[in-house]
Amino acid sequence: MTRRLGALGAFAVAPDIYFRSATLPKSRTGATDAARQQQPDRELVSDLDATLLGGLQGGDTNRSGSSAFAGRRTVWLYAAHNASLKAGVAFYGSLMDPPSAAMPKNAFDLATR
Repeated sequence: MTRRLGALGAFAVAPDIYFRSATLPKSRTGATDAARQQQPDRELVSDLDATLLGGLQGGDTNRSGSSAFAGRRTVWLYAAHNASLKAGVAFYGSLMDPPSAAMPKNAFDLATR
């Protein structure tokens, strides 16, 4: 998806948001479910902030968006955190993740924000 958006002229970035979980085994498609469940929300939004603000060399942060295939919750979490986001697109994934110490709110809890 990142390559396709780039080919269309967008400044597209695909950060490895689970890089802190490098010691956990990864599946063919990326981070394991265990890695996703252990990363605290504060780390996730902090890493996405750093990607948006520090990683966009020449990109227009006034026209930024977030998208994910299996990270629906991540898209909604970041949209609730960063009010300057212009778009959020989530393709599939759970909206009603059970709360945990790392992820205290699900997408429905964040919807009012």
